[in-house]
Amino acid sequence: MEDKKPVGRPRLENPKMRHDLRLKMSTIIDIEIIAEELGITKSEYLQQIIESEIKKQKILLGID
Repeated sequence: MEDKKPVGRPRLENPKMRHDLRLKMSTIIDIEIIAEELGITKSEYLQQIIESEIKKQKILLGID
C-alpha cells in the first residue's frame, strides 16, 4: 500500500490563529491611538488585551 501525502498546507507545531474581527470604527480608532501612544503595534496591543481578559475570565469561571 502506498503512503499518501497529506493534502493542503502543512500543519505547524505552533500555528498562529487568524480571526475575522469586525470592530466598530470608533474602536479601531481607539486601538490605533492607544497602540501608537504605547509605541507598539496594533497587533501587540490587541494580544495584550486578549491575554489579560482571558486571565480574568478564567478566574471568574474557575478554570485553571
